[in-house]
Amino acid sequence: MKEVLNVGVIGLGNRGSNLLENCILPQPGVRVLAVCDNYEDRREKGVQLVTAAGQPVPRAAADYREVLAMPEIDAVVIMASWESHLNLACDAMRAGKYTAVEVAGAYSVEDCWKLVRTHEETGVPCMMLENCCFGRDELMVLNMVRRGLFGEVVHCQGGYRHDLREEVPPGARCGTTASATTCTGTAKTTPPMSWAPLQTCWTSTAATAC
Repeated sequence: MKEVLNVGVIGLGNRGSNLLENCILPQPGVRVLAVCDNYEDRREKGVQLVTAAGQPVPRAAADYREVLAMPEIDAVVIMASWESHLNLACDAMRAGKYTAVEVAGAYSVEDCWKLVRTHEETGVPCMMLENCCFGRDELMVLNMVRRGLFGEVVHCQGGYRHDLREEVPPGARCGTTASATTCTGTAKTTPPMSWAPLQTCWTSTAATAC
C-alpha cells in the first residue's frame, strides 16, 4: 500500500475549490500534483490553495487529458460541470486512474451502463461522491436497519428539496430549478438504496425544489 496518494483535481468551481481546500488537502498522505479547470483564474486559485497547504506547486492544466497523461497521478477527483462527468470519468478509468466523480455522474440509465461497462473493461474503481449517504441522519437509519429495528424493509421513499437557481447558469443543461434537482437526484435515492437489498426494496422519489 502506498504511503502517499498522488491526486489530480479536475474542476475548480465553487464545489471543487471548496472540497480541495477543506477535504482533500487536509488528508494526511494525499499529495495534489495537478489542478485542472477551463478558467485561468480558477487554476490560479487551485495552485494557491495547494501551496498554502504546504505542498509543492502543482501542474495547472486547462485540458484534463494532460492530467490523465501524468504517470505519477494515482487518482483523480472530478468536480467539473455536470454534463462533463460521464466522459471525464470514463476517460479517467481508461487512463488507469482511480476515479472519484461528483454527482450526478450520469443523466440516463444508458449513461450509468457506460460507467459500469468502462469499469468492467478497465478494472479501475469508480466512486460517485454522494455525500448524503454519509450524513449523521442517514447513517443513523442505516444502523437502525442493520439492527432490525424496522423489521424487513420493503419500501423506501425519498424527496429532495434544494433550490439551485442561484448556482446554475441560465440556459445551462440543468438551468431550471426542476432539472437542477434532477441532476442532483442521487441525494434522495442513494441513502434509501443502502438501507435494503435492491431486489427486495422499491424506492420511489420526488424531485422538487423549494
